[in-house]
Amino acid sequence: IKKHPLALSLLMNIAVFAGLMLLFHPCYETSDDMYMNEFASGVFGQQENHLVFLNYILSSIILGCYKIFPFLNWYAFFHYGSMFVSFVVITYVLIRTKGETLGLWISAIVLIVFGYQGYVCPQFSKTAGFLIFAGALLVFYAFKCGKKVWQKALLGVLLMVLGAMFRKKILMLCLLMVF
Repeated sequence: IKKHPLALSLLMNIAVFAGLMLLFHPCYETSDDMYMNEFASGVFGQQENHLVFLNYILSSIILGCYKIFPFLNWYAFFHYGSMFVSFVVITYVLIRTKGETLGLWISAIVLIVFGYQGYVCPQFSKTAGFLIFAGALLVFYAFKCGKKVWQKALLGVLLMVLGAMFRKKILMLCLLMVF
């Protein structure tokens, strides 16, 4: 594992996610997410892909998943999956840039401080922010390290696009902070 920072990042994030799910009762931070989840899943009689704050394409993908496997909570899955990927990327970059020991300590602090907000109190704006931050971090790291630049940069851009699909205004806010 020491020579595989991605495996280390995955294991650390699986442990934090499992711990938070065992210790706390997750619930949406705002009623907006609860209603979008209910609209997408068809609680009100018909499944809807016009989710107020989410991009139409992402909403349609979520609705398509509900049509294939209606017994799964796809709206929550997209939140948790997005948060997990974001935290894995952040942990990976920290381990690669700060070294294993310091990178793991910083990652532990980041996961403890922000993991609760991301996993226990999910909210579409926070999910968007974490995706965009992780994507931008990966793009900057890709150009800094110079190895497999296009693969890392492409993944970073895809994470930022997914973040913008959760909430476009968060992308604009993040871009304002960077420039």
